Amino acid sequence: QQLKELVAQYATVISVVNKGTFAFVNTTDKAAAVLARQSLIGHMLNGGPLRINFAKESGRLGTSFDSTYGPASSHMQSTSSYGRY
Repeated sequence: QQLKELVAQYATVISVVNKGTFAFVNTTDKAAAVLARQSLIGHMLNGGPLRINFAKESGRLGTSFDSTYGPASSHMQSTSSYGRY
């Protein structure tokens, strides 16, 4: 819920899917997702800094970093579809 609220300050959040120590945040707008990433990288959440990568469909079930959104700063990880958090 905290991650959704953070990202929602910058982009309309469609859904958040938690997978272990990762969360996949789906947004409606690429530009807003880029702004969210730029603004939230390093933000402390649950005792650790957020690491954010964008993901893209690479196969039936997998994702991989999409370089069209700029260089990786690592992944939006909370311990993110446009963002992998």
